[in-house]
Amino acid sequence: MEVVATPPFDEAYLQECENAINLQIEWDLNASYTFLTMSSHFKREDVGLLNFASYFLHLSVNELEYVENLMTLQVQRGRQMQLGNNLNFEEQDWNDPLYALEYICQVKQHSLVNLMFLYSSATDRGDQELSDFVNIHLLQNLTKDIIVLRYHLTHLLFLQSEDIPLAEYNFGFLDENDQE
Repeated sequence: MEVVATPPFDEAYLQECENAINLQIEWDLNASYTFLTMSSHFKREDVGLLNFASYFLHLSVNELEYVENLMTLQVQRGRQMQLGNNLNFEEQDWNDPLYALEYICQVKQHSLVNLMFLYSSATDRGDQELSDFVNIHLLQNLTKDIIVLRYHLTHLLFLQSEDIPLAEYNFGFLDENDQE
C-alpha cells in the first residue's frame, strides 16, 4: 500500500480529523454489529423473515467495508486508530421489521451528518485528499444506501397497508441494479 504524503496542516486540524475518523469507525462498527443482530433476529425460526435477515446481513457487511475504507485512510495519512467503546447502540426489540428499517435509516442519516462535517472541514481547510476520499469512497455510497433504504421502507409501508405479507418482500432486485 502506498503512503500518500499529506499537505502541511496544523496538528490541531490533523488531530480533529483523526478523532472524527476514529469516531466514525466506531460508529460504523457498532452499526455493523447492530445490523448483524437484526439479521440474526429475523432469521430465527419463530420470526422467519429470511429476506429481511439476508438484507440486514448485507447491510452489516457494507458497514464493514466503510470501516475498512476509513482505516485505510487513517493509515495513508499516517494517523493513529484509537478505538474505544464510546458508542453503544441500545438493545432494541426488532419484532417490527419496519421499525428496524426506520432505525437503520436513522443510523445512516447520523453517519451522513458526521461525514458531511468531516468533508466540510476538509474542504474549508483545502485538504483536497481528505475531501475527495470522503466524497468518493464514503458520501456517494452512503447517499445511495439511504436512497435504497427509503425506497424499501416506502414500498414496505405500502405493502403493509394493502395487507400483503412482508415475508414475501424481496430486497435483492434494487440492490443488484444499484451496484452497476
